[in-house]
Amino acid sequence: MKKLISIFTAALLVISLCACNNNNSNENVAKSDYPASAFDITVDACPQKVISLSPAVTEIITELGSDAQLAGVSDNCVTDKDLARVGTSLIPDLDAIKSIKPDVVFVTAVIDEKDKKALSATGAVVIAVSAPNSYGKLLDTYINIAKVMSGNITGTRNANTTFNRIDEQIKKLAAKASDKKVAVFFNSEMLIPTGSIANEIISLGGGKNIADEQNMGDAEIIANKPDVILCDAESYDAIKERFSDFKVEQFDVTLLESRGSKMVDAVKKLCEISK
Repeated sequence: MKKLISIFTAALLVISLCACNNNNSNENVAKSDYPASAFDITVDACPQKVISLSPAVTEIITELGSDAQLAGVSDNCVTDKDLARVGTSLIPDLDAIKSIKPDVVFVTAVIDEKDKKALSATGAVVIAVSAPNSYGKLLDTYINIAKVMSGNITGTRNANTTFNRIDEQIKKLAAKASDKKVAVFFNSEMLIPTGSIANEIISLGGGKNIADEQNMGDAEIIANKPDVILCDAESYDAIKERFSDFKVEQFDVTLLESRGSKMVDAVKKLCEISK
């Protein structure tokens, strides 16, 4: 009997976290959830149709379990759902977006003001999301997005639960990490610099990033004597040839730009490489 009660309680918790999302209505959202304020914008009611022109936002929405509300995503977003592709923040497909009649459109900070006004003219709430400049501030981004999707109380609870689950896994891995000097290439020419979330993930994974700028020259990289150089599969042969005296490992650098559970994969892989 106790087991049945526990299962029932857990089910109620899941429903409370995602009520707005799964039922596609406002009936189960707490009255105090809306209007919701996030990113200096006010959303009056639970959005039924959401478009994300930001891959990072799409990943967070999916992580939060709110992707049932997604009606369209950017051409660059990665999702298992069969959703309309509606351009990017740089070049939004305004006609396609208008046809969807979204309640909310998430964009990146690079959107042109003219396009932003055109999106607002459709009646949608347009929300520009800047990339957080530190891992510590990523939780704030989770909370703001969740408040838009699920309201003040439900959204904040969902964001904290989701992010804490990811954070706990990362901290467990980081506790076992070593400390090796690394250089990480985005591509054959561009490095991941210090002062970014990607750099913090490198540190959590046991690496000490030697690059203080993206375009550090080969001679300077060599002078810093990295223990390992990381790059994607496409750049591997070229990097291996240029740094033949150093250990070069293939690594999916896109994981470092993840804003969801793939961050755990990044830290795990970096811990393994840095042993």
